[in-house]
Amino acid sequence: NAPAVGSKSTFSVDGMPTLGDTYSGILIAARDADGLDIATDNGEGFGARLIPPDGGAPVQCGVVWSLDQLAYQAECSLPKLDQAGDWLAVASLDGVDFANRTLRMQCPPGEFEDKDTKCKPCPVGAVCSKAGITLSTLPIEEGFWRTSSKSHDVRECFPGPRSWNNPRDDAARPLVGQDAVGLHRAVGVRGRRRV
Repeated sequence: NAPAVGSKSTFSVDGMPTLGDTYSGILIAARDADGLDIATDNGEGFGARLIPPDGGAPVQCGVVWSLDQLAYQAECSLPKLDQAGDWLAVASLDGVDFANRTLRMQCPPGEFEDKDTKCKPCPVGAVCSKAGITLSTLPIEEGFWRTSSKSHDVRECFPGPRSWNNPRDDAARPLVGQDAVGLHRAVGVRGRRRV
């Protein structure tokens, strides 16, 4: 079997990794100098690493042959850092980089990605039950509202001094839903934010 050549090999990333988790979405399809697929493990010296956008220490990934994929697969144990955002995935052969791809690193459940791509604890009144919540998509619990989709300032709704039963009273009209462009949310709770 001919040895693998980095510049002929292909490198792909799939999915969105989550900080504090294991990520195995990197595949390296080894090819020889003629560009032909290498379909067996030749003990090639492939490597992979993930580099955070803040210039922090790279995360080295273990690379193993996958019979299911007929390719080398990288497994990366991601540390519980606070740096989400666009990371760089780099593939190498015998210590020489030959390809890179940008991938989107997401915050784990219980946290959200703030405007500076840092993972922050979920504020009281918000729901961060799944990975990948960002500031603009931060879901709000019933009975709470946000000042805007660009703010993590979540506040509890309190009924005003006016009657909830008076349909002509602006303070009595319910607010409805929050979408990605920043409508305030107070589903099922009547009251209006006073400006």
